[in-house]
Amino acid sequence: MQSIVNIYQSDSQIVRDAIDKVVVQVYRKKREHNHISFMLTGCSAGCGTTYTAINLAVALANAGWSTVLVDCDIRKGMVYKRLNEDVDFGLSDYLVDLCDSPVVETNHENLHYIPCGRNEGSPVRLLCTKEMEKLTKELSEKYDFVIYDFPSIDIVPDAGIIASAVDDIILVAAVNETGRKQLEEAKNKIKSYGDKYMGVIVNKLDMPEYKHYVKDYDYFVKNELNKRHFQNLKKAKEKSEMLMRKSSDEQTSSFQTSKLQTKTDEDEK
Repeated sequence: MQSIVNIYQSDSQIVRDAIDKVVVQVYRKKREHNHISFMLTGCSAGCGTTYTAINLAVALANAGWSTVLVDCDIRKGMVYKRLNEDVDFGLSDYLVDLCDSPVVETNHENLHYIPCGRNEGSPVRLLCTKEMEKLTKELSEKYDFVIYDFPSIDIVPDAGIIASAVDDIILVAAVNETGRKQLEEAKNKIKSYGDKYMGVIVNKLDMPEYKHYVKDYDYFVKNELNKRHFQNLKKAKEKSEMLMRKSSDEQTSSFQTSKLQTKTDEDEK
């Protein structure tokens, strides 16, 4: 394997809670139907498919499942992606037999990563090879979950090539960026795989919109903040009481010293 790749994850508790809702649905597919491979593809450009795929893969790995995240957007090439800064080869290199294995370790336990590669040749022709068929089969046999990150299906046909090989398909859209027509076209393109279609993840909602769709979205966040607030108040109270006791002890000691000094003066007289 190559050097360890640092997979970044959202620090927002609200984002993590939203991802957990997806994790629940993915886990149900595994428990009820033994599904392993999940493909995420956008309905339009820049709708956050990679961001969603990363956070989903990390969440599954953190839950203790052996997971691999596969970057299938080989059109951009590694030089344009932050995750691929420290790797030398990836998926496209493996498909043309330039490396023995494209799998890379990450900074998360249970999570491996396959970079897109150095963009050798036509992406469509690479994804249509026997090597890709072999790889998808091997990954499903080795890992508990395989997350495929594909470019938007409305823009390029790449996702359609692997659709038949995965267990489930998840579309990704963005508020005020993905149009109704784009969403309909994306759904039509995977219509022949209708039994695999899980639904749409909608990104880039602002907080007022998110509050409207998800009631009590910050219930546990507020509870945690309240808990920390009361803990801080308790610590402040304990510190204040300690200082008061210390001050009282010092005053008592000073008073006793004063009395002793007065008694000594009287004895000398």
